[in-house]
Amino acid sequence: MENPEKSQFNLINNLPTELLKYVFSRFCFHCHSPQSINDPEVNRTYAHELRLGSANLLALSQTSKRCRRIAMPILFHQVGSDITLRYMLQVLDRDRDLAPNIKILHLPYYMTDECRSVLYKTASSFAGMSMSYRLALEDPYDVQINTLLGLASNLQALTIRFSGEGINLDFFEKTLTQRGFKARFADLRYLELEADDFVTFSAAGSGLSFLLQQSPQLETLVLRGIEQAESPSYGPEFEDPKSNMALPNLKELQIRGWSFRESCNDRHPLLKLFHRAKNLTSFKYVIDKGPGSYSEERPQVHHVAPKYLLRYLNSEKLQYLHLDFKLNSTGPHILGLTTYFDLRDPPRFESTIITREQLGRFTNLTSLTLDPLCFCRHVSEGTLDRQKFDHQKTCLTDLLTPSIRDLTLLLKGDDMRWICWDDILYLGHKAREGALPELQTVTAEIPQLRSRYRGCWDDDWNNQHMHKILKPFKTPEEEFHAAFEGSGVVAKIEGRWGGCYCGQCEPRVYVPLDCFVIEES
Repeated sequence: MENPEKSQFNLINNLPTELLKYVFSRFCFHCHSPQSINDPEVNRTYAHELRLGSANLLALSQTSKRCRRIAMPILFHQVGSDITLRYMLQVLDRDRDLAPNIKILHLPYYMTDECRSVLYKTASSFAGMSMSYRLALEDPYDVQINTLLGLASNLQALTIRFSGEGINLDFFEKTLTQRGFKARFADLRYLELEADDFVTFSAAGSGLSFLLQQSPQLETLVLRGIEQAESPSYGPEFEDPKSNMALPNLKELQIRGWSFRESCNDRHPLLKLFHRAKNLTSFKYVIDKGPGSYSEERPQVHHVAPKYLLRYLNSEKLQYLHLDFKLNSTGPHILGLTTYFDLRDPPRFESTIITREQLGRFTNLTSLTLDPLCFCRHVSEGTLDRQKFDHQKTCLTDLLTPSIRDLTLLLKGDDMRWICWDDILYLGHKAREGALPELQTVTAEIPQLRSRYRGCWDDDWNNQHMHKILKPFKTPEEEFHAAFEGSGVVAKIEGRWGGCYCGQCEPRVYVPLDCFVIEES
């Protein structure tokens, strides 16, 4: 009697090659979502929602020789996340023809000892006899980066993580020069450099310049670092015209984690980059707090202000602007303050405030994502016992320009809601009046927060004073949607305000700012 499992296997194995390629490509992020080249978040979303990825494709490649022959080129489209570098090197050692199939490459900042033997064998084959003698003089991590970049000639997206020693591509550069290559990464559209330690932007240095030189079609450049205290001592060189061939074509620049102090030298190479990237349509500036002793630091006056960087952006080209200071903390120290009561007197970060005049330069700006610190000008009056906010409510509406169609506001937890929530509701009121005819969508991104522990200040305050507040109150979601109802603007809230993640708990009740004015008995 014929084995039913064998019969099913024969059925799959006899399918046409083109049909198998189509089925296998559904497991590949690159094949399924071409836009993932410029937005790596699409990959993670796709894998999470469909629970598909390289691991499934790898399993399919091991079912038969025919399936392996069809699946392996697709499997190598993305290397370094699900498919480890060790596995990739071992396969490439046996089948070098798979290397041109690599489209997305993630290079870590470390190298395991298990990779070393096969790495040096592959590197010697890539470099040739005349250059192989240099391998013994190079750092193993540098050999890994240089070799993998040399093999992956058809890259479309590249992410390199580096530490304090920077990126050394001398071996790769000399090999290319010897072979007469002019532009190695002719198809590269996305380049991300990620610092893994408290290093400076300058540590990318000559490595960044060389990658720009080799990538004439680059569209997106991401500089991702970690906030550090020290001022850098030197900067990468962008003076060489050969190093700038990618910058005029650059469409999107993201700066994440480097805040660029006013007094440091890091600012100068950054401004050179801005000066040459005149066709930017998208700019993201995120002070992304990492772990360590500086994670509590908030934007200070000695940071390069967003409004300073806005001067160097093309006023006619820019369409998308994203400013976020990523204050991830949700406790009283979210604004660097010492007590919860101090949150009623938020500091005014003049270095982060932008004005309508500065924003009005960008006549084609259609999408705007803002941290509240960019527009919130509220101040408080009175003593600690009798706090009262300045309720002008126009901070946000005074900032917006007529061209903006999509607005996203990045709220920062329980504390920031008291400061700018009324401004957002007032924006809905003005939208209903027709004051913002071009505005189409307003999104409030609210982080998912767990309920506070019992016995905290919130519970004590509620127990003493909640009976004095008129009820019922609307939840933030209800107030938000009610504010924009009938305006024609699509209002969305992403995330939950308090409660747990189960989706069944009631959200925390929103208490208006006026409720902080407690009458003395």
